[in-house]
Amino acid sequence: MTLFSDAIHQPPKRSTLWTVEQAYSRNQRAKAWRKVRRMVEALPEEERADFWAVWRGPAARRFYAGTPEGAAKFLSEIAENEATNRTE
Repeated sequence: MTLFSDAIHQPPKRSTLWTVEQAYSRNQRAKAWRKVRRMVEALPEEERADFWAVWRGPAARRFYAGTPEGAAKFLSEIAENEATNRTE
């Protein structure tokens, strides 16, 4: 390969190298993240900002996996705490 080649080699996109199972798993995970993001976007502005501040900090990582399931669990516990605080 020369220094100033007319045809620069481009590596194949990573997604073209995935197996069918990997592509399916990745699509399912992306779908789960989109669902969690919709749930977060449905929160009032102040609660949404609080969620992102805590979720992006180190405290959330100690208790929740950095996965869509972990984020959904964190959201459900926030909702439970909110409901408990309202009834008291």
